[in-house]
Amino acid sequence: MTEHVYMPLSVIEADRTDIDWLISSYMGAACSGHFDYDIEDRETLRMIRENLRSIVLQKKMKGFGRMTQTMIFERDGVRVGACIIAQIIGQPTMVELHIMLVDSAQRGNGYGNMMLDEVISRWHTECDIFVRCYPVSVQMINMLYRRHFISTTTFDDTSTLYLLPRQLPASQAHDMASYYQGDYT
Repeated sequence: MTEHVYMPLSVIEADRTDIDWLISSYMGAACSGHFDYDIEDRETLRMIRENLRSIVLQKKMKGFGRMTQTMIFERDGVRVGACIIAQIIGQPTMVELHIMLVDSAQRGNGYGNMMLDEVISRWHTECDIFVRCYPVSVQMINMLYRRHFISTTTFDDTSTLYLLPRQLPASQAHDMASYYQGDYT
């Protein structure tokens, strides 16, 4: 049985020194089916790399213009994960947890829970939080349900959009999915 570590994590803003690690971690997650990209395609790989560089260096998604914030989570100076938060264009009280990655060597230690809790603590009082997940992301989906996220929409690619409304009754949360605009992956 893995021992879960519940010591606080340091949270820093990503910089250029984090880009290669982000790309590598993202590609590992994509190989496991957590993102809807054909990572065998050279153009797709180029686009992913360019977008992650833009997200970190210019703080916006390349081609979409959505502003982003990339948080790197560390424990004792070692990267354990990252979260990329993206604005929802035209909706100042809505954000998307666009990407959440836990380093493959750090999985099973409770870091994903701590990272998700940090995202919620920073944005939930001011914003509705959206997350899009594919069925293979069972652990993430369970973490979302434990924190009262609501499944709102399932897309043709089998991904589902989850919502944590800041003050909206659950019965009305399903109507919010239509406000979600932009790149869903």
